[in-house]
Amino acid sequence: MRYSCEIAGLHAENKDGTERKKIVRKYLGQDRGKNVQIALIREKDNQYDKNAIAAYVVIDSILRGKALLIGYLDRETAEEVSYFLDSGGVIGDVQIERVWIPHLSHVTPAVHISFDASWSEEDVEYLEEQKDCGEEEQRTTPIEHRDSNQEQSKEPAYRLAYIWLVVIILIVWGLTRI
Repeated sequence: MRYSCEIAGLHAENKDGTERKKIVRKYLGQDRGKNVQIALIREKDNQYDKNAIAAYVVIDSILRGKALLIGYLDRETAEEVSYFLDSGGVIGDVQIERVWIPHLSHVTPAVHISFDASWSEEDVEYLEEQKDCGEEEQRTTPIEHRDSNQEQSKEPAYRLAYIWLVVIILIVWGLTRI
């Protein structure tokens, strides 16, 4: 399944005082985003949103790699995506669709992304049906509910898992070099 959404929270500051909109201007402005990736990381312990999924700009360079928080998925998207991530789903192939950076004002920039997910639209529909049922009727997750006779390729899930592994290695490597 493919998602498309705008990153929320670009107006805020990170814990270290860095303004997220300055990070966006520096690394995603004026065609600079070509050597930059976006990583989406689940934050189960986020004090403001139990379903939070953070968006990091991952700068990959030979001398130094780093990951910088620029915002979060919007609450509605994060609620759905976090459920599937917590159930074993994987996200990957995050693409920067659009970046809008105002040059003559202090208005907050906008970053629009899209990404692939290992679950299907049928899984999402099943989840919505389960939300309408009482808790006593909910016995399986959408992923468990899939028809076992249905032939599904596991290759995309392995590819997404590999992408995640590379992103995590880059983040850890970058954090150890700071």
